[in-house]
Amino acid sequence: MHDVVREALSQHAERIIDDKERLDLLVRCAQQMLNQGNPLGAARVYRRLGDHESLERLMRRYGMRLLGQGLLASCRDILADIPGDVLQRSPGLLLLTGSIASLEGRDAARELLNKAVKRAREEADPALELMIITRLLEYEGGISGRYEHMDDLVERGENLIDTVLDDLTPTAKAWVHTIFGATCQLQRNDYQAAVQHFAEAESLAAANDLISLQALITYLHFQRHMAQTRYPAAQMDLERLFQLNTTGRLSGLYGTLFPLAFVNWLNFNGLHEEVVEVVRKLGLDFRKAGSASLLVRTFLARWHAESLIALQRAREACDWLEHVLGGFVNRSTPFLESQLYHTLALAQALEGDSASAREMAERSTRLRRPFRELHQRTYHQLAQGVTWLILGEEEQAVEWLSQARDTARETERVHAD
Repeated sequence: MHDVVREALSQHAERIIDDKERLDLLVRCAQQMLNQGNPLGAARVYRRLGDHESLERLMRRYGMRLLGQGLLASCRDILADIPGDVLQRSPGLLLLTGSIASLEGRDAARELLNKAVKRAREEADPALELMIITRLLEYEGGISGRYEHMDDLVERGENLIDTVLDDLTPTAKAWVHTIFGATCQLQRNDYQAAVQHFAEAESLAAANDLISLQALITYLHFQRHMAQTRYPAAQMDLERLFQLNTTGRLSGLYGTLFPLAFVNWLNFNGLHEEVVEVVRKLGLDFRKAGSASLLVRTFLARWHAESLIALQRAREACDWLEHVLGGFVNRSTPFLESQLYHTLALAQALEGDSASAREMAERSTRLRRPFRELHQRTYHQLAQGVTWLILGEEEQAVEWLSQARDTARETERVHAD
């Protein structure tokens, strides 16, 4: 039965039958919607009934699938109708609330998801705990860039995978394989394990219309192919991302994946005027949380600055980076800040501002923890080496450039395997 017809019948029923009959009819209507694969329609009925228990069960079962299908706004609207005390008690609803905050780049995500983990452990629900850990890993690795929080989560998550993966729904399995694949690729440089995870995730995502996951996996393929210098494959990934983006179904983090990959591609290919123009047209507020994830804004800002430097507009790059770094006040994101500080140091050195360049280069070094992703590590070492070379500090320059050479060799070995 079409949703509009069902809605009309349920409204008509309210006018002509008594409360008990109406309740029974609406409950049957909601169940029929669920049986026909329409959880959003069922949610509308439960919201009308004020049946928070059924709504909680529905969103716990289908919420992650709805997010994966790009229905972030619908999930947000449904959760807004549930009383706050119900949300706070339910680890499943905390997972969804935290996931939405994460995808919207809001700092509240960490607190919500950590609270959800605690509730899941109290309820001895390891399958749900694994799902929450998966979203925490996505938040820390793909939204906030606070990688120092990830090691314990990865260890706990991998232990849970060994015991509960087979108990998860296909949607949950797709999320787990995607995020743990990303962890293998970006934190361990274990491309073989990453590809195996992605193969499992892709088939599940396609079968369940999880367009958000399809976009994320495609972006991760793009990153890997760029790092492996497999540029024709990376271009195909970029084209696939564009196709997914034009559906209009990607929102939050997933809606920024194509612009992020496109600017990376333009910058790599030396199309620096185009980078500056595309970043301008995106219209992001680079100092405002929620305009895009902090990680996305950092990399777009860095590539924009690199393009300005390549266009011999170093002064403009300095002003731009100082503006963007103003948005990092009171944040603890050393990995992301170091990305911008070492680029700012290079721009200042080119401008002849030796004192500021030294300060920024040293600050970048103090902030950084060792970059695990080899491509990012190489870039940091090269930028530092070139900066110290411009400043006339040959000994420091040689040290950094030697590190970059060694990392490049390590990268070649990893890719050869």
